[in-house]
Formats: sequence, structure tokens, C-alpha cells
Amino acid sequence: MGLLVTIGWWPVAGFVPPPPPSWSAAETAAFFAANTNGIRTGLLLMLAGVGFFIPFIALISMQMRRMEHTPPVLAYTQLLGGSMSVMIILVPIMLWTTAAFRPERVDVEITQMLNDAAWLIVAMTFAPGIMQNLSIGLAVLWDKGAKRVFPRWVA
Repeated sequence: MGLLVTIGWWPVAGFVPPPPPSWSAAETAAFFAANTNGIRTGLLLMLAGVGFFIPFIALISMQMRRMEHTPPVLAYTQLLGGSMSVMIILVPIMLWTTAAFRPERVDVEITQMLNDAAWLIVAMTFAPGIMQNLSIGLAVLWDKGAKRVFPRWVA
């Protein structure tokens, strides 16, 4: 997941560094028009990579359910937080894909709005990830089994 998302986002789509918010709508649209195929390919790689995150989230949840004296709500919180994190990645990818779908768009403000919405979702929706990591940490610390499922340093 990490490899495909990083390769797709950085060298292929060219989203690192991100386009500055000071760009005009015309500059943002020109960015999408100048590298349309690279952006589309990079976003496709990202979509494929995000799919690999889903079984990883499920595996962590199943391992958390094995922990003794740990409330199952933590495993479910991790599962839901991880699932929401997948959506937080998927939605911006789809917004960027929509912006790159018609690079010849005359109304460049639409491209800028799609780009702005995607970046704001990536930057501002951190609560599910925090809850996911908090639930994993608490479950690891509260695991009192003779053979721990995860080592304490994971917490």
C-alpha cells in the first residue's frame, strides 16, 4: 500500500510538493493539463495501493480481538477508524481524478475547487486515524495474556 501510494502520489502524479494555495484557478488548471496522463496514472496506482490497506486493517482488528481482558470495542473502533481512513484517501483521489478527467475544461474554477477540496480532506480529516491508533495502543497496553498478541512497544 505504502509503496504504490507513494510512487503514485510523488513521482508519477507530481503532487509532492503540493500545488501552493496561492495559485490562481488558471495556474491550478494548467498543472492538471500539463501532466494529465501522469496524474491519471499516479492516481490509478494510489487507488490500487489503498486496496491493500483494507486487509491490513482487518488483520489488525482480528488480532486485537484475540487479546485477553481487552474490550472488543477497541477492535471495532480500530476497524471503523481504519475503514474511514481508507475513505479519507479514496475521496481525494476521486476528486483529483475528476479534475484530471477533462483538462480542457473552460471553467478553471471547477478544477481549482476539486483540487482544493481534495487537499482539505487529506489535511483536515485526522480524527479517524487518531482514534484508530489510540485504540490499538490501549488494547496493546491492556493485553494481560501470558503470550501477548503484540509487543508492548507497539503501543
